[in-house]
Amino acid sequence: VLAISGSYTFDKLTLELTIDRTFWSAYEDLLIEYDSTPLNPVLAAAGGPHAKNWDDTNAYRLGVSYEMNDELTLMGGLAYDENPVPDDTVSFELPDSDAILFSVGARYKITESLEAGVAALYDYKLEREVTNSRVDGEFTGTSAFLISAGLSYSF
Repeated sequence: VLAISGSYTFDKLTLELTIDRTFWSAYEDLLIEYDSTPLNPVLAAAGGPHAKNWDDTNAYRLGVSYEMNDELTLMGGLAYDENPVPDDTVSFELPDSDAILFSVGARYKITESLEAGVAALYDYKLEREVTNSRVDGEFTGTSAFLISAGLSYSF
């Protein structure tokens, strides 16, 4: 991954921008080998090399934080993340598509050394229509919602 980032602070407001280039093209194939042929036909069919031929991708991330006061900081984010999986190698193991991500969070300074934070992220996958030797159809309605909480202590 090559990441270029920058930020600028206007009084209590900080804007951050990151552009990532992920070199997925190194992932050319997936090789699954067994010591002996599995009795399960599904597992047996999974063996052997499987072409992936992923593409390099870009991601664009914009973040904002606002210091409400000495203790509380509010945060938000917006990102666009390109999908590395080409149409001809998409399968049901990873039916990925481009994504738009939204995030919100807050940090609270409990003491000079201890800080707590909480955040939520919504990952919305764009619709994708695929026709290849394994898939003939459309991927729609895909998304993920993540919540995180953390504590940090400075020595």
